[in-house]
Amino acid sequence: MFGRHQKVEKHEKSMASYNAFAWNDALSMAELFASLYNVKKAREQWISFKQEDLISFENSHYRIIGDFIQKSESQRPSYLRAMEKKQPGLHIMIFILAIIGVVRAARVMDLRDRYRTILVPGRGNRLTTAAVYDFAIGVRNEHSYSWPDEVFDAINHSDDND
Repeated sequence: MFGRHQKVEKHEKSMASYNAFAWNDALSMAELFASLYNVKKAREQWISFKQEDLISFENSHYRIIGDFIQKSESQRPSYLRAMEKKQPGLHIMIFILAIIGVVRAARVMDLRDRYRTILVPGRGNRLTTAAVYDFAIGVRNEHSYSWPDEVFDAINHSDDND
């Protein structure tokens, strides 16, 4: 029939708006970071860390990082000040991991959208198992600890701006 819309199940809906929000939030975080800290110095320090140490740090502080991500733009500066008082020096690492985490989340949302119709009950066992395997590899590949150059580039803030 014309004029009737077929109901789209929740799992089949795109997460594009969430993805766009996450990317814009990463940009907002980068702008705040650049207004408060020396990006070039922070980047140089960041790339000097071993990946194992970054993984360990994130594993130890993921709740704080998640709390920071959940804060609104207006709440973040005061949250950072409070964090700096509690854990001097760690707030910058937490801030950078939050930016990386938001970019990572946006990429995983995009990945989820590519698999949204196959990662549901009702498909064959082998097909679903293979799709979940592919999805897991994709998630793993998005788990980077590289400095978020793309975010700082997007706000036109390269290391040369410091």
